[in-house]
Amino acid sequence: MHIIKRYLDNGYIDMPSIMHEPDLPFMFLWGGRATGKTYGGLKECAKYYDKTGERFIYLRRTDKQLTMCANINTNPFKPINNDCGTMIYPGSVKNIGKGFFRGELNEKNEIELTNDLYGYMASLSTIGNIRGIDFSDVWCVIYDEFMKMPNERNMKNEGRSFADMYESINRNREFGGKDPLKVVCLSNANDLANDIFIYYDLVSRAEWMLKKDRYQYLDYGRGIALLRFDDSRISEQKQNTALYRMLGTDASYTKMSLGNKFKETEIPTIKSVNIKEYKPFANISGLTFYEHKSDNIYYVTTFKSGTYEHYDDSEIDRKRFCRKYVGLWASHMNEHVYFDSYQTLRVFENLFLN
Repeated sequence: MHIIKRYLDNGYIDMPSIMHEPDLPFMFLWGGRATGKTYGGLKECAKYYDKTGERFIYLRRTDKQLTMCANINTNPFKPINNDCGTMIYPGSVKNIGKGFFRGELNEKNEIELTNDLYGYMASLSTIGNIRGIDFSDVWCVIYDEFMKMPNERNMKNEGRSFADMYESINRNREFGGKDPLKVVCLSNANDLANDIFIYYDLVSRAEWMLKKDRYQYLDYGRGIALLRFDDSRISEQKQNTALYRMLGTDASYTKMSLGNKFKETEIPTIKSVNIKEYKPFANISGLTFYEHKSDNIYYVTTFKSGTYEHYDDSEIDRKRFCRKYVGLWASHMNEHVYFDSYQTLRVFENLFLN
């Protein structure tokens, strides 16, 4: 079995080795806060541009996040510039939006941007607005923080938007013998059943990695790599820093940031039930809804049995389902709805919230 080299000798993530791993165009990296995912990824993109002239795209989920990065003071290249002496800063790209340019000092010792464009900036929520633009100069997308934070809003059809983004940039390059676009998705451990993992059926595989204490999963048939980094010795060292000493090892934030513990492990409504005590009444989005035969509780699962009302995945049917069974949401809030997995719970919530 092939093993990807995940760490440098200093304990930080070996992003160059990971990013240039062949035959795996879709790479999902999570866990291990401040272990060099974004830093190493952008540093390698800059080096690769200097070497080949091929550019990258720095992608965020929302326009608001992107706007914060498109500022000289919050520039994601800021620590790289400080450490390596590079001068890479955000600026405007005609007809596209924002990008990263090489800077230089003028006679007044002020930073001026040159026309030397390293890469582009975009958000998943609005990248559809730049469809039709030729991105054949782009070899890699760095999708930073692809798992949404708890305080962030859901994005409608996020998984589909990710596919549209890839198709718009990749186009037909593979027909000409070129390598497919590489997408490197980065995140800290926030939400295992995120919309990307749900859409591409990766939640159960990621859960398996956690339960079996595996740190990589490579699917060459689909071109997917799942890599987790909560075993970094940088994470161990961070336990002795001020914030984590104050929080303590049992705090949920500590477990999420350093131990890669996901919130689904703490949800009491994810459980197994005796399905014989329930009767099915509806099916939508791959989920079957059951009602207890003698109690006012429900069970939602991917398991199908019996006779039920079927709804397809069209917008109209989703609205019909939510109107008819709006009471399910109140039952969910009262913890009277049980789920067979966290992915099922998230699909259920997306039905009512999106």
